Amino acid sequence: PVEDVTIPINTASWSPGEYDVYVYGWDSALPTNNINITSTAHVTIIINSAPTLEWSGASGYSSDGLNPDIGDATTSFVFRIKYVDKDNDAPADGDPKVHVMKDGVEISNSPFSMTHESGSYYLLGARYSYTMTLSEGNYSYYFTASDSLNSAATPTVEQNAPNVGAPIPDEFSIPSWLIPALIGIILIIIP
Repeated sequence: PVEDVTIPINTASWSPGEYDVYVYGWDSALPTNNINITSTAHVTIIINSAPTLEWSGASGYSSDGLNPDIGDATTSFVFRIKYVDKDNDAPADGDPKVHVMKDGVEISNSPFSMTHESGSYYLLGARYSYTMTLSEGNYSYYFTASDSLNSAATPTVEQNAPNVGAPIPDEFSIPSWLIPALIGIILIIIP
């Protein structure tokens, strides 16, 4: 009977290119010098390096991927990342992504696919962004990406931001009944 056999082949030392692989087999009842070619396969070896993710380097993004880091529920928080691939492979569909957590748990719909901003020569890097508002709370985020050949970048280190507080009123007003009392306090303090 013919048995299916899977044999791993270490191609680490092979150069990129096309190869014909010959599979030999024999019948154990026959002498070992009676080897016959039983199958051939054409194999293409592609050497692919994983992409990398870097801070975009734009103003406000030299040491992290978010600007601003603090705001309120009306603030537009802009996440940015630079995708670099030394093989010049485009990112996989929907990548890069930003993962946003509130109190350590991913928020609804996270991760978010980012929008291409600039750069199409991935060897030098392409910039991506995602803008959102958030409810009050403490958040953290990190970025992930894979290239079009499914090699995954190392995710960025999780950053503790943004901190989203209560909205600040547009105008600070003092009730009119309190003004005379404040003036009296000011006059007492100032000799």
